Amino acid sequence: DLYLANHKKAAHLPPVIPLVLYHGAGKWNMGTSLSKLFHKPGPLEVFIPDFQFILLDISHKPDEYIKGSPVLKILLNTLKYISKPGIKNKLPEIIRLFEEIKNKNTAVYYLVALINYLVSTAGNLEKEEVEVTVSKVFKEGGEIMQTIAAKWKREGIREGMEEMAKETAMRMLDDGLPIEMISKYTGLTEQEVRALMS
Repeated sequence: DLYLANHKKAAHLPPVIPLVLYHGAGKWNMGTSLSKLFHKPGPLEVFIPDFQFILLDISHKPDEYIKGSPVLKILLNTLKYISKPGIKNKLPEIIRLFEEIKNKNTAVYYLVALINYLVSTAGNLEKEEVEVTVSKVFKEGGEIMQTIAAKWKREGIREGMEEMAKETAMRMLDDGLPIEMISKYTGLTEQEVRALMS
């Protein structure tokens, strides 16, 4: 629909290449065919679409495999290590990648998103640990990192994290997700989530 909206004279749909990004702890063993992911429902099998997809299993690739823009490297490295004990040692390297982001407003926005994600998802990381690591990297960094640090401090990282958590919670509420789940993934208390409903 999006393609046709932008190319109104197009007679055919463009090819779409599906990509599955996997970062689970265990190895992917489901193949690369969509139909393999379904239980065969007898006579309904003919209605199940089937196509091949490209599998990108970053959990079991060496770090050198992850390339691209700073934001992409931040994302993929975070996903790769989020459920591993090694996230604590990898975090300073991930934070240093923010120095490569040219737009500092964008850098601060992504930094807040990263910290919020780490705190709510990484079971072996506490908020204080993340903040101490970020502050330490900023102190050791060059002029660009100091610029990000100043903006980060001026705007208030805690306030930014809380605001983002509330925005996320509101979207999850709109989607009808249970309060317990929203609390788990945003870091807000169940009472704070309920307060957003009023």
